[in-house]
Amino acid sequence: MVKIITFEGIDYSGKTTALIHLAKRFSKRQELIFNEGLIYQDELTSRLLTIANQCNEQEKESLYTSLYILDTLKSSTLFFKDTRTFFQDRYWPSVIAYGKFLNGEKSIHNNKDFRPLFIYPSVVIHFTCSHSEKIRRSEQRERKSLLDKFLFENNLKVDFRIDGYQA
Repeated sequence: MVKIITFEGIDYSGKTTALIHLAKRFSKRQELIFNEGLIYQDELTSRLLTIANQCNEQEKESLYTSLYILDTLKSSTLFFKDTRTFFQDRYWPSVIAYGKFLNGEKSIHNNKDFRPLFIYPSVVIHFTCSHSEKIRRSEQRERKSLLDKFLFENNLKVDFRIDGYQA
């Protein structure tokens, strides 16, 4: 079965940059994969991701959760001999935290613990940076996520924790 090392943390904390450097350093090692999102993407997952972009936040949370469950099913049935190690720019801990942030009490993760249905990461590495550094990096890139807009407008520091995972 695959091993997942997921890089979790706030936007602009260095997750993608760290993955890019690791990918360059270990580019010749075929058993190491540097990835973002789902592990086993195919036509079905691509279509569902397209549909998710047209959905409201609750529908999107449900679809993303379903996609990560589908990833697990593929891993255990179609790709059970896959022994590669995936370095992930976020994985399902972020999906849960982001869904809870966007949907609050209406999050599907408040009613059911779906974690046993996901591929469990072997390692979770948390990235963070100061609020001022986050602002500097977002201005440098000239873009803000929905979460950024909320945090910057309200000048809040938010800590999402899900049973030992921080996202």
